[in-house]
Amino acid sequence: AKGQGVFHIAVGAAGGKRHAHKVDIDDLANTTHDPLLAQLRYRLRKFHRAPREGKKIGVACVFSREAVAQPDASCNIDGDGSLNCHGYGSVVAVTATFGQCAAGWVLDKLATTFQNAPKNDAII
Repeated sequence: AKGQGVFHIAVGAAGGKRHAHKVDIDDLANTTHDPLLAQLRYRLRKFHRAPREGKKIGVACVFSREAVAQPDASCNIDGDGSLNCHGYGSVVAVTATFGQCAAGWVLDKLATTFQNAPKNDAII
């Protein structure tokens, strides 16, 4: 998408997050508290020569600056160590905020891109 100039935004993991007010949008190089996005950053650097520390990667991301809350020990859920949401659960206020932030970012990019585009009288 980046090579073709297409608007794109990555959305991190909402599992184990409880505070919608900690959701943020930043470059992938600056994301924190998100193992899913950390894995994406690692793979882009390893396999696609994305910039290293100190430089933007050029991928906007929705993520939460909140630490992942581990499932309660009384749940007795055996995890496999992967990045799935097995046992973490999610709060609708957080997942909705992730989606709304991503949608708002895309709409903002579209509006600012086409704001300066030449006007076509044929389009109403």
